[in-house]
Amino acid sequence: MTTSIEAVYDGGVFRPTRQVALADGTHVEVLVPTANANRDPRTVAARLAEVAARADRKGEVESTSRDHDRYLYVAEPKS
Repeated sequence: MTTSIEAVYDGGVFRPTRQVALADGTHVEVLVPTANANRDPRTVAARLAEVAARADRKGEVESTSRDHDRYLYVAEPKS
């Protein structure tokens, strides 16, 4: 079983940010993701809103799911 626990590293110790249902002395494996300099700082919700807005501007809301590849991977034409 895998459980994700948010924690803060403080004084050489990872401290959970909320109550954790583990007995004292329980051994766990902590995976710390490396920072990705190329990561898009926008939230997933912001990126999805941009995709939806592209379809809406073109008056093609109903085609958003049918043509999702076009909206996600094709650059908009330059005006």
